[in-house]
Order: sequence, then structure tokens, then C-alpha cells
Amino acid sequence: MGDSTVVVDTLDLSGSHFSADIPANGEDGIYNVMFAGNVNFRFAASPNDTLKFDINITPTFLHYTVEGNEYSKLLQEQQVLMGNTISVLDSLDGINKMYRDSVNFEEVRMGLNQVYQSTMINHRQALIDMVNDDSTNLTNIFVIYHQVGNSPVLNPSTDIDIFYRIDNGVFSRYPDHPIAKTYHNSIQKFRENVARQRAAQQARMSIQEGALAPSITLKDPFGEERALKDLRGKVVLIDFWASWCMPCRQNNPHLVSMYNKYKNKGFDIYSVSLDGLPNQRGLPREDWRNAIQQDGLIWPNHVSDLKGWDSEVVTSYGIEGIPFTVLIDREGYILGTNLRGEALEQKLEIYLGN
Repeated sequence: MGDSTVVVDTLDLSGSHFSADIPANGEDGIYNVMFAGNVNFRFAASPNDTLKFDINITPTFLHYTVEGNEYSKLLQEQQVLMGNTISVLDSLDGINKMYRDSVNFEEVRMGLNQVYQSTMINHRQALIDMVNDDSTNLTNIFVIYHQVGNSPVLNPSTDIDIFYRIDNGVFSRYPDHPIAKTYHNSIQKFRENVARQRAAQQARMSIQEGALAPSITLKDPFGEERALKDLRGKVVLIDFWASWCMPCRQNNPHLVSMYNKYKNKGFDIYSVSLDGLPNQRGLPREDWRNAIQQDGLIWPNHVSDLKGWDSEVVTSYGIEGIPFTVLIDREGYILGTNLRGEALEQKLEIYLGN
């Protein structure tokens, strides 16, 4: 159920037969029967279903049919499809090994590659056809788990419309089903990530020299709001960093040096921390405060929403990695990005040297 498997029964074989009464939780379910040797098959069942199985099993092969539930037939179709594809690919691998040392191996290899590509295209299309036949089918969720070797047959980068169609169809029919809910939640996160990536990509196009820097208003370590616009009239380096970022920490002494050299000439630093990762050890706020003190970051403008990569500044500035810096002039217009070391000092000399 959901993203986990729950053991519901152990089946005892009597000769070549078994029977079992499996309690249902009041909704359609997906079950997996496991045999020795890691041979298994899935079937679907609804409350009050009576299913009949015809199974032919060896240590490495299983053929089965299921009567009594339409979804079970669809799961069987998926398994048969995968079995046929694996059989073809195993044959291609055998031919490849047979001709490896032959003089016409390259020609054979090209032919095998064409068969491989055709097989994978047919497998992909068969899965898509299954989804298109009934987008509300609960077994559609298992379509996306088809994988050959380490390569998924359907990929979000090229088949995202199929992933969305499965979610829209299955979740509309089974809004409370744990399998549907788990898949829906994963797709929602994917949609959010896609939206963030698109927004960040658009932001990166606008974070260029001569553009007005996006506004930032966040709280300092003591809960007081500090706005970037309050530093108008100064040349400001916006420094995106985090206590957990070692390259950022290694760069901090250079920032301290630049600050001490130019602070009396109208230069300031506005530090934005990306502390607050979900898996960040310790307390993010304390980690942030301690890093400021340990690295001697004496300027007062330190801000963060402690959301890590989910921070709004990541999207608005199109940040892909840290440390990342944006230098802005006295009116808030961008003078350069990712300036550090000698490149930063050259810019500061131009605008503050005299």
C-alpha cells in the first residue's frame, strides 16, 4: 500500500494447488505473489472477488493467467510485454557475443542496434496504448516502473505527458487509495520542481549586467527584517552562501578582506544564506549564526528564510549552485555575477577606487 509492501498472507501449497482468503480493506488492491528464486507476479483484486490462477513456474520462468478481475489481466499484459522484451534483448546479447570476434562484427552490431531500438520503441508504445485505453486504470501506475537494465522505458524528460495523464486519471478515480495518493504526491512534487526550474531559467536570463536586481527582504539571525533596497546608495555584493557549503566557507576570508578594504568607500555586503536543508544536521539557525561568527563576517546584513534550496531567492535569482554572487551599483543595477577574487576587486576599483 502506498510506497511500501505489506505482507498479508503466506500461501501453503498442497501438491500443485493453493487457496487463500485474503482480507480486503474495502477498495481495489494490487497484490504480489512471491515464489522461491525471486520469481513473482502481480495481480489485482477487488472486495468479494474470486480469482482463479493457472500458473506454470520453474526456478527462472513463470507463466500465468488470472480470471476474475479485469485489472489482473492488464497487469499480466504488462508482465508478458516485459518478458517478451527481455527475451528479445537476451537473444541480441547472445548474437552479439557470437559475432564479437568476426570480421563483419561492426555490421552485425549495427543490425542488432536497429533491432534493439525497434524493440524499445514498440515496448514504449505498448505502455502508452495501455494508458490511453483507460487512464483511470489503477495498474497504469505500474507502467512507469518498466525498466530494462538501468534504463526506464518511460522517462519524465520525454514522456511527462504520460506521467501527468496517469496521475489525472487514477487520482480522479481513487483519490483516497494509498497507491494513487503516493503517486499523486510524487507527481505534485515533480510539477513543483518543473515550475521552479522554469522560473529559475527565466530568472537567469534576467540576472545580467545592466538589469535591476530582484528585491530581497528576509530576516536576519535575530528575526529582524533587512531589505536589499535599504542599501541603495552603496555598491553592494549580494553573496549567496550557506554554513554547510565548504567552497563558500573557504571564500569567506576573501570577502572579509574586500569588505575591510572598501567599506569606507561605499561598499557593503548583503549575505543570503541557504541554510535549512531538509537533511541538514544540527539546527540550521544555530549553524548559520555560528558560521557567521567563526568566519568573522562582521557586516550586519545577513538574511535567510532557512528554506535551503526551496528559498524564494533561489528562483528569483536563478541560482544553480553556491557560492554565487551578484554585484549591484548604487541604484541597484547589476554590475556583474559570480565575481570573486581578482575579478571582484577589479570591479570594486573601477567603481570605488577613487
